[in-house]
Amino acid sequence: AWKKDFKGARALRLQVLQGIRSLALPKLTALTIRQLIQDHLADGTLDEMIVQTRALRSMGASITKSPTTIKALLAAATALDGYARQRAKAGQLGSALQTLAEAKQLYGILTNAELIAVNHVQSDVDAVRRDRLRKRAELFRLEGWIALRLGRAGDARGPFSQVVSIYENELGEATGAATAETALATTLLTLGDPTKALQKTTAAQTRLGLQGDVAARALNYLVQGWVRLAQGQYAKAYGNANLGLQLLREGGKSAEQTELRSRLHALSAAVLDGAGLSSDAADRLKYAVELAPTDPEIVRMTAVARISTGDLKGA
Repeated sequence: AWKKDFKGARALRLQVLQGIRSLALPKLTALTIRQLIQDHLADGTLDEMIVQTRALRSMGASITKSPTTIKALLAAATALDGYARQRAKAGQLGSALQTLAEAKQLYGILTNAELIAVNHVQSDVDAVRRDRLRKRAELFRLEGWIALRLGRAGDARGPFSQVVSIYENELGEATGAATAETALATTLLTLGDPTKALQKTTAAQTRLGLQGDVAARALNYLVQGWVRLAQGQYAKAYGNANLGLQLLREGGKSAEQTELRSRLHALSAAVLDGAGLSSDAADRLKYAVELAPTDPEIVRMTAVARISTGDLKGA
């Protein structure tokens, strides 16, 4: 861009674009849009950039023979991915959904093997494609969790199912598929269907097996425990919590999984409270708070527990 005046450069390029669009010159049009995208990337105006990425990907064959255009789309997808996660972390959930929607579309194009081969030797194509498929799958996963945070559990089912499909059918990776199936169980429990939720946790356990990822198996025990608690199966729910903690301990993951440990202890506290053992429940919940004092779910449970005992000030 001229003298790093990206805004000014964009204004000039937009004038050029308006002039050439009616001339049916796809290569020149694609070049100008690509330059606009690069200007937006340079000064971080990503919301405005989405108009141009949509225009460029809609051109189809016009972009597949240009290495620089493909690189620009990849840079845009990477930037939008990070931007969506940043917004989600900041609580800007609606904006995050809009941003990740375009990132998903871009990765949908960028996972095409022929397109990848334009910028990579053939021996690298499969590995690059698999990496991009994972990134697209994780954008679907983020979409599902945002839907849950917005209280739209029904909207979370589709994205989580897409994650399962990509990891199972495209990548053949059990852990990614199983953790998405566990997320589906959470969704179904939220929708008031513990029977189907339990089926999903069982399916996830089957995928992972006894040698699967320790944290993924412990997380599944956590969700399965909440499902069983909802069904009134206190002993089994308590067993789930303890099995999850045992897995983390024996797998050497306790130190790095403090939030998961905290939530497993919180599950135990909920089971004990439901069984009428309020004193034991309070002890377990206190320990959960010590492990993860800022976890919003633990904070919420603590407030509820204090209110139930009449400690309105403490809540």
